[in-house]
Amino acid sequence: MTDPINNCSVDSRKVGAFWIQTSILALALGLALTWWAQRAITINLADASGVKVPCLSYAPFRRDGANPARIGADITPAQIEEDLKLVKTLSACIRTYGVGKGLAAVPAVAAKLGMRVRLGVWLGRDVIANQAEMESALALARQYRDTIDVLIVGNEVLLREDLAPDALATHLKYAKARSAVPISYADVWEFWRRHSSLKQYVDIVTIHVLPYWEDEPVAAALASAHVFNTIHAMQKEFAGHPVWLGETGWPAAGRQRAGAVPGIVEQTQVLREVMLRAAKEGVDVNLIEAFDQPWKRALEGGMGAAWGMFQTDGALRMSFVGPVREDAYWWRGLLGASLGALVGAVLSLVFGPRTRRRFENVALYTLGVALIGSVVPTHIDAMALWSRSSNEWMIAILSVTLVLAGTLAMLQQLLTAPAKPSGPSRVMRLSLILVASVWAWYLWVDPRYRGFPIALFYPAAALSACLMIKPSTWRWRGLQALVVIASCLSLIYFAIGIIINEGLANTQALANGTLWIVIAVAQLLACYPRPQAKA
Repeated sequence: MTDPINNCSVDSRKVGAFWIQTSILALALGLALTWWAQRAITINLADASGVKVPCLSYAPFRRDGANPARIGADITPAQIEEDLKLVKTLSACIRTYGVGKGLAAVPAVAAKLGMRVRLGVWLGRDVIANQAEMESALALARQYRDTIDVLIVGNEVLLREDLAPDALATHLKYAKARSAVPISYADVWEFWRRHSSLKQYVDIVTIHVLPYWEDEPVAAALASAHVFNTIHAMQKEFAGHPVWLGETGWPAAGRQRAGAVPGIVEQTQVLREVMLRAAKEGVDVNLIEAFDQPWKRALEGGMGAAWGMFQTDGALRMSFVGPVREDAYWWRGLLGASLGALVGAVLSLVFGPRTRRRFENVALYTLGVALIGSVVPTHIDAMALWSRSSNEWMIAILSVTLVLAGTLAMLQQLLTAPAKPSGPSRVMRLSLILVASVWAWYLWVDPRYRGFPIALFYPAAALSACLMIKPSTWRWRGLQALVVIASCLSLIYFAIGIIINEGLANTQALANGTLWIVIAVAQLLACYPRPQAKA
């Protein structure tokens, strides 16, 4: 005989669990939609409309496939002219970094357009290439001395360790003895401080102050103060030499470093504040950079491709006047959630388990798939930002597919209590855990080239929280259990390590690590032996 009282108790526990699970998914979906909605809010920032940008870093490699490291990747004078006509709307001065790959045409085009040039001489480890670059730049300085203001011999050579200080000094002395225009060398301010003796070989000390890339990253709200505190300190240290701010800026996309968050709003805030203070103090400033440079992702990660005031298509991203918002296409998240809700409702009616009430099926399927749909646009953006090659695109697509499949498997398991999940469902959940473990390992050992996949694992974490409170008799067993335990323990270890490495100021790392821990704990709980029923 059945125990009607006990059955009632079981049913009440199931009903209670259902409402808690529904609340978790509804809250998670609400937070996701709130995140999208706040990206639509227009932010009023300091108005810098009356300020003219003194100078802009210019590299012409914004177009598809353009890369200065490729043989035969020369840029044509027509492309340079097209670029400089856009740049001139913001500044009448450009800073370049070399004269190869077609850049020798820059002074002639700039002269034609009435612009000024701070001409770069690229120095690397190739002695012969360095000498050829030097002679070409010196010849241009003589020919276009009315257009070229300074010859910047070497850019961050000491930072990259391409040349020893003595070898760099030899190049600077050679250039200074032969140049028709003043000579400078450009590097991060800390390297100028370490090698201050180089000042005797230059006419101008050119420093780079990039708050985002500092060893101790500076938040956007404090970036302008940091830039000018550094300038004042360097002016005092190099008294007698003009100190020029050769690079400062902020990335419009990428991963967070400590309290430094990339973004369009943050980029606009930093550049406006820097320009206003530079105009007030009469400081000569060069902003980095004119155009986004996709090829820099190979060197600097996703952030390297998003420092431009113009995007790769020539559209102006950053303005010095008016309110700004983070994402003009913020509605994509709402659309994804709406489509997901519709698909979830249909799936629940067609494929939903018949062992539970239809209302529960519809509610959980609708909320679960809506949550997944709300983050899909973020996956697309992340793949476009971080994938540097066709191989990385394939890996990214495979990873996203496996994680989404595992997330759907969790949703299905949530609806089939207490039935045993199918073989494919177990494989998909196991794949999700393995992908998370590998991704966490990469972020732990080499974080620069990996973003925080918060959106990708967010639905899985929400569903994991639901599974932890769901009365279920199913457990991982045998070899699968061993793999799950090892993967989950690794995931927790790496997640904690990432949080420690990045610091608590990095809210992205903290959020991502927490999601991974929730997922791992839910799967570990499913490895405990099933309690023996009482006789």
